Amino acid sequence: MPPYFYNDVQPKKPKQGLTRSGPRVKLTKEARAQATARQRERSQAYSKDLDDAWTTLGGTVENLAKDHGKSVVAVQADLALGRAQVTRPHVEKTSAWNAFLWKKAQERKEAGKDSLGREALRDLATNYRPIYELLTDQEKQVIIRELDEHKATEAKSERANNKSKVKDITHTISAVEKELTNLNFRTGAEVLLFVARGSTNLSMKGAYFVTPRLEGFLGSIQQDPQDLLMRMEGFAVQGLKGTAHSHKARMSSIRTELRAEIQQALVNMSGQPEARMKWKNFWRDIVSKYHVVVDGWPEHIQFGNLSDVVTSLADLETLLRKWRSGAIHFRSISEEEFKQMLDKRNEQIENGEIDEPPRKARSDKGRKRQRSSSSADAGPRKRKVKITSSETVDSDGDGSDSSSSDVASSAETVDDGDSE
Repeated sequence: MPPYFYNDVQPKKPKQGLTRSGPRVKLTKEARAQATARQRERSQAYSKDLDDAWTTLGGTVENLAKDHGKSVVAVQADLALGRAQVTRPHVEKTSAWNAFLWKKAQERKEAGKDSLGREALRDLATNYRPIYELLTDQEKQVIIRELDEHKATEAKSERANNKSKVKDITHTISAVEKELTNLNFRTGAEVLLFVARGSTNLSMKGAYFVTPRLEGFLGSIQQDPQDLLMRMEGFAVQGLKGTAHSHKARMSSIRTELRAEIQQALVNMSGQPEARMKWKNFWRDIVSKYHVVVDGWPEHIQFGNLSDVVTSLADLETLLRKWRSGAIHFRSISEEEFKQMLDKRNEQIENGEIDEPPRKARSDKGRKRQRSSSSADAGPRKRKVKITSSETVDSDGDGSDSSSSDVASSAETVDDGDSE
């Protein structure tokens, strides 16, 4: 029999002829506009019907949750997984070949040989292939069971950093709040929930959740929710010692430390020991005077006086940590950069985007000012004396000369007194 090659096989002719596209019709401008309008109408109708379907579905979800005592989230999850319930589930079956390679890799690892990397896998597949072919089905099943047991008992850990922890807490609290809200709607149970961090390494804000009928409960017993959160956090971190400081005292302490940190940073950058931080007139007293700006200020925290704009303890701690680490800092600017900033600021003032704060009035405005000590040492002020008597007095008697001399002598006496 002559050798058989695949190249000698002749392909069968297709039973169906090649499909040919019809001639392309060129539409006029009016026809193209009408086609576009019809397409737009169909798209809008589809969107409207889709929105109506979602609205109807939302009402159906609420009715199902109310009738069967389920939460809205649970019903939504069941509806989303409904398609997967009617389809064939995907079952992962352990391969005998993979189990065999895993077994040999474990043996090489116990013997002190390198069993990692592509080269090791290639060597395993090449050298142990004949051995695998000699295994019986029972021996393969034993190896598969060993691998399955190893997968079931293998410790799996997920790397969790600070950001992932905060995200996990936020999502969990949000889900719990939804469940508690649904529970309140179904049963009328009122809930008061507080969540505080248990470590200073976790940068998160304390949160509390309260149902509508308990909103004024804390105020009726003269308790501040933030104060309670602060005490809970202090107790969780430091025990009874941590509950000694109230929320306001803690905020005041951190605010004082933050102001000292900002003040020292301004002195170091400007080189002026007498420099003082001015929040209200920051542009005039800081930027214009020392040619420095603040970089790294968080976007979610308003820039301004700490007592006015920062009302959260977590925000104060964030600012203090960033100032100490250098994430927020003063930066010196050049004269050219300052001119650009000045032009932009003047334009914003002209457009009414920002208001130029007025200068502070004198503390003694509207009152009579006292003389300074230097002017007081110069002696009494000269008093102007107005002489009301005439220079000459007409008299027929003999006392005319004496009267004129008396007036002159009295005038001289007044002048001498003033000169002293």
